[in-house]
Amino acid sequence: MLLNPKKCKVLQICFMKRSPPAPVFTLGIGALTVVKQARLLGLQIQCDLGWDAQVDSIVSKGSRRLFLLLQLLFRQTTSLPSTGGMFVHFSSMQPQFGTPPSTTGARQTNRLEGVQKRACKIVLGGQYTSYIAKL
Repeated sequence: MLLNPKKCKVLQICFMKRSPPAPVFTLGIGALTVVKQARLLGLQIQCDLGWDAQVDSIVSKGSRRLFLLLQLLFRQTTSLPSTGGMFVHFSSMQPQFGTPPSTTGARQTNRLEGVQKRACKIVLGGQYTSYIAKL
């Protein structure tokens, strides 16, 4: 098996405030690049094993999909049935693997729940009373 040096990265896991200099790894004729975070199987892995990058990714993806849902629901043409927007949106949804565990901070949990609250408001419309009641 041959490894491509352009696609290989070095991620040094370190919990110190000042991480020591990373050793130089070479593959073939070139040195590998050192990164602070990397994407592996759809999961953002940080050098301190924090969840900030993963939460940012999930919130960004959710916000983009909610915007798409709003566009389909409120700016649809007469040729699109009223449930067409809902079908298109939910068929494009993918399960989120690597969701942060319950040990994430309150700020990260609130950001994730904020997207869920917006989704409830959009889908339920006038029937929405509170986020807790609809769970």
